[in-house]
Amino acid sequence: MKLLPIFRIAPFIVLLGIFCYTWYEIAIADYSPTVRHILGAILIVANASLYFIKYKYAILSTGALLLLSVFNLLAFYPEISSTSYFVKIKGVAISTPSIDWTSLILFIFYLIANFNFLVNWYLDHKSTKSR
Repeated sequence: MKLLPIFRIAPFIVLLGIFCYTWYEIAIADYSPTVRHILGAILIVANASLYFIKYKYAILSTGALLLLSVFNLLAFYPEISSTSYFVKIKGVAISTPSIDWTSLILFIFYLIANFNFLVNWYLDHKSTKSR
């Protein structure tokens, strides 16, 4: 039995578990879903259906979902928390983009799990494009 495909979809399975927990908390507790929660729900359902249609594109779209979640454009957690830092240059405060650290850790796990797959896919695409 090959465990590599299961390892590749492990970040999505973790994200799906977080998604189910979040919507359970929204239904049971006193949370109200934001636009980012609803958009995240739509995109995660589309991503799950993509796993049955095109596996490679589903892996890539999982990375895109996680990247959007890192910069707080999508929300997969009941409480939205982010961190932003400020750099002061000659009296002007410049803020960094707000980052969700739990999504960043999950995105790093995604990159570790799928790095070889994504690099090989890129090299295959590059070699067929040059022919």
